[in-house]
Amino acid sequence: HRSDFDTTGTGMMMPRALALALLMATAADAFYGVGVLPCSLKRGMPKLHLSSANLGRSAPLLRAAATSTRRASKGGLCMQWKEEQPLPYQAQWEAFQNYNTGRWKGRCIHISPETGDYTEPYIQDSTVDVWQLEEGVQSAKQRLTLGNDTAPLIEEYVLTVNDEFSCSEDGSYSLDRSFVSLPDVQGTARFAIETSIAITQDERVRCLVLYDFESKLQRILLYEEHRVTTTGAQRLIGIKVEEEESAPKKQVRGPLTLISTVGEFRGEAVGRRASRLGGGDMSFASRTSIRWDGKMLYREMQQIDERLRSGRRVTESEVESGMVQAIQLDEKYRLLFLPSGCWLCVPEKLESTAESFDLGDPSSSSQDEVTTEATGEEIARKALEEAFAPAGESDLAGMQSFVCEFGVFINDNKMVRNERLYARDGRLASTTTVFEKRSGEDGKEIRQSRNTLYDNFED
Repeated sequence: HRSDFDTTGTGMMMPRALALALLMATAADAFYGVGVLPCSLKRGMPKLHLSSANLGRSAPLLRAAATSTRRASKGGLCMQWKEEQPLPYQAQWEAFQNYNTGRWKGRCIHISPETGDYTEPYIQDSTVDVWQLEEGVQSAKQRLTLGNDTAPLIEEYVLTVNDEFSCSEDGSYSLDRSFVSLPDVQGTARFAIETSIAITQDERVRCLVLYDFESKLQRILLYEEHRVTTTGAQRLIGIKVEEEESAPKKQVRGPLTLISTVGEFRGEAVGRRASRLGGGDMSFASRTSIRWDGKMLYREMQQIDERLRSGRRVTESEVESGMVQAIQLDEKYRLLFLPSGCWLCVPEKLESTAESFDLGDPSSSSQDEVTTEATGEEIARKALEEAFAPAGESDLAGMQSFVCEFGVFINDNKMVRNERLYARDGRLASTTTVFEKRSGEDGKEIRQSRNTLYDNFED
């Protein structure tokens, strides 16, 4: 076939591309009600009969086709490209994904909240795999494998970045979950708070706090984990990535004691408010003072923002020994000194009062015994009903605002802690990540190294 069209009346050959463009233009003319001369066939190819008038009417449409744009008519629909907006919590998701995805190995330690000692099953080897569910989704699956390879215990759950999730730039994160079942813990926990602190690029510590269906502190699990580094070739051919003989020895910090925490620490903190309360981040100066005179323990935490607004919290308790592992604070909180240089301060009970349930005739002689035996089941039933209730109708009875504090000492002179503040409705209100160093004489070393407002702290 010929690659050019012969236009009648001119004797000129027209390139195929231009002919196709004119054909589109004439079709557009017909669509808009403009007359077009009929076409004839010559040697199997279409011959276009175009007049100068038709070419004049088609010129604007040709220019419009060349630029692939058309001006919308008055009152018509005009489409315009809009810049792609980032997904909600995108910064937190990227920080979590960049640091935490992959494989982590270590050990899981079970701790009793009453005494701070190890409890059954004591210590188990653990492996944690974290991977993104699919591209474009801010969710990851976390698989926990406990024990040996012959009879492992496995637990999986999906971690979703939402208003109850918080992650700092270094990859440290915290979240809470409801109705948690673990393979090495008997029963189901009504509420759990998980906090992970990044110590180095390849080391982190995680703490899981469990509350039972009576909202009482049930158990504490501490995970000491190191990143497993592999190459793509090793994964493809199935080489075991870590042999006991060739793997480097991991440095494990010793258990934390009260005496090692005494001193003054100053640094900086980053706070994040929940999105349902307006959201927003804020940086401020932070100071922590821990004193013990042999009988009384004083813990003071103070923070000052850029507008010189100050917040201060002081707790005290009688402590007669510097080697205790669990301390009662203000008849509400439990301070525990954990292995690997960690500590935890959480309320012993989330609800201030326990609800009583009338299950029968009060005049019955066996009523007290029946009520006592059935209270646990009724509380569990009520918790399930509240968990699946619509938003705004799941307030817990007698709930008081509380703070969950988990931290770790690094090299005895630096500490990092995460604080989660919960409102009266039991939902997260804000999170704060604090980075502090032990100050020198009168804090001069810290004041000279950081441009913050430490001189405004109260002594």
